[in-house]
Amino acid sequence: MEKKGLSPWGILACALTYFGMTVNAAFISGGTAYSYYASYGWCGVFFPLLTMALVVFMIWQAMNAAANRGCRSARQWADWAFHPYEKFFGPIFDVVTLLGFCLSLATGISGMGTLLNEWLGLNYAAVCVLYTAVVVLIALTNAGIVSKVSGVVSALLVVCMLVIYPQIILHNADTLAGYVAGQVMFGDHTLGGALWRSLVLFGFQGMSIGGMMALRRSGGFSTRRDAKWIMIIGGTITTFFLLLTVLVVLGSLPGSASSMPILTAIGLAGKPALLTIYQVGMLLALATSNGPGLYGMAGRWAMAFKRPVNEKLRILISSIVIVTIAYFISTFGLTAIISKGWAYMGTIGIFLYGIPVFTSGLVKTIRDNRRPESEMEDLFKPKSEV
Repeated sequence: MEKKGLSPWGILACALTYFGMTVNAAFISGGTAYSYYASYGWCGVFFPLLTMALVVFMIWQAMNAAANRGCRSARQWADWAFHPYEKFFGPIFDVVTLLGFCLSLATGISGMGTLLNEWLGLNYAAVCVLYTAVVVLIALTNAGIVSKVSGVVSALLVVCMLVIYPQIILHNADTLAGYVAGQVMFGDHTLGGALWRSLVLFGFQGMSIGGMMALRRSGGFSTRRDAKWIMIIGGTITTFFLLLTVLVVLGSLPGSASSMPILTAIGLAGKPALLTIYQVGMLLALATSNGPGLYGMAGRWAMAFKRPVNEKLRILISSIVIVTIAYFISTFGLTAIISKGWAYMGTIGIFLYGIPVFTSGLVKTIRDNRRPESEMEDLFKPKSEV
């Protein structure tokens, strides 16, 4: 029996879910745009296209594996990708995935602390502590409700981007054109260095594989066709907004070089009303975006242990351990986390996610795609349940 694919609306919903995974503190603050693209100069306008082309292909191939082989978690995908060496690489993959999530969560914690410190003058450390407590509370209680609210907030933030970003880009159009036409590189940066940074970010984005596997687990997609169109649409949307963010930051340099380049760029353009609107949007997005993610990660690790017997207690313990690690990382500050922490993890990700996808994973996928989809899942039963 052939698998039944998603409707067009279902594909769009999954594509927006993928985009929502990228709308984190680093993305909406402009930290990603500055650290990995704009700070290098004119080439920052073009390298996001390379990064996203690689990322979209990588996740599409992983989703193909999910459709063909029934993978429903990042670890199950890793077991398939690294077979027959999954016993060695599987635990490494688990640890790296956990650390990657802690880095992402630390970005949110530091982002909230930085936002309220620079906007309202609140104590950075106090805000971070309070925020971690709220994230744990959300993860333990109304994660599902907050996840739905987060989707609405993300949609509102996208509207803010569509309204605000073009105005800032037009305001700085002459400067931006001068940088590109003159092929201006900042500092002692080189084209090769900029290329490597774009590849490093590709490696870090491999962390999104776990989220897409979870989407497969919840019935979000099941066929190769679903996987293809989800990533075509989701990748296009994500690339579009990443490019807009880079243009906003690049056109405002050198003045926008700060812990939150987007906010600085809006402020430099002399648009206080737009700045306030965007600050409110960021606040709401950060408040609702990390609780559901922690719920998923803590639940995944709670499944890996048998003690304590009470599952909620295991989730609580896992949540506390994860947020403690993330809080410690957040003390380094938003800029350091994005520019250095993400870079270290992204370098590992190139080898742990990228290379397997483009080598053995690609060979296996090509082989699997020659078989009818109705036959595929019976050929493979994941050893890992999580």
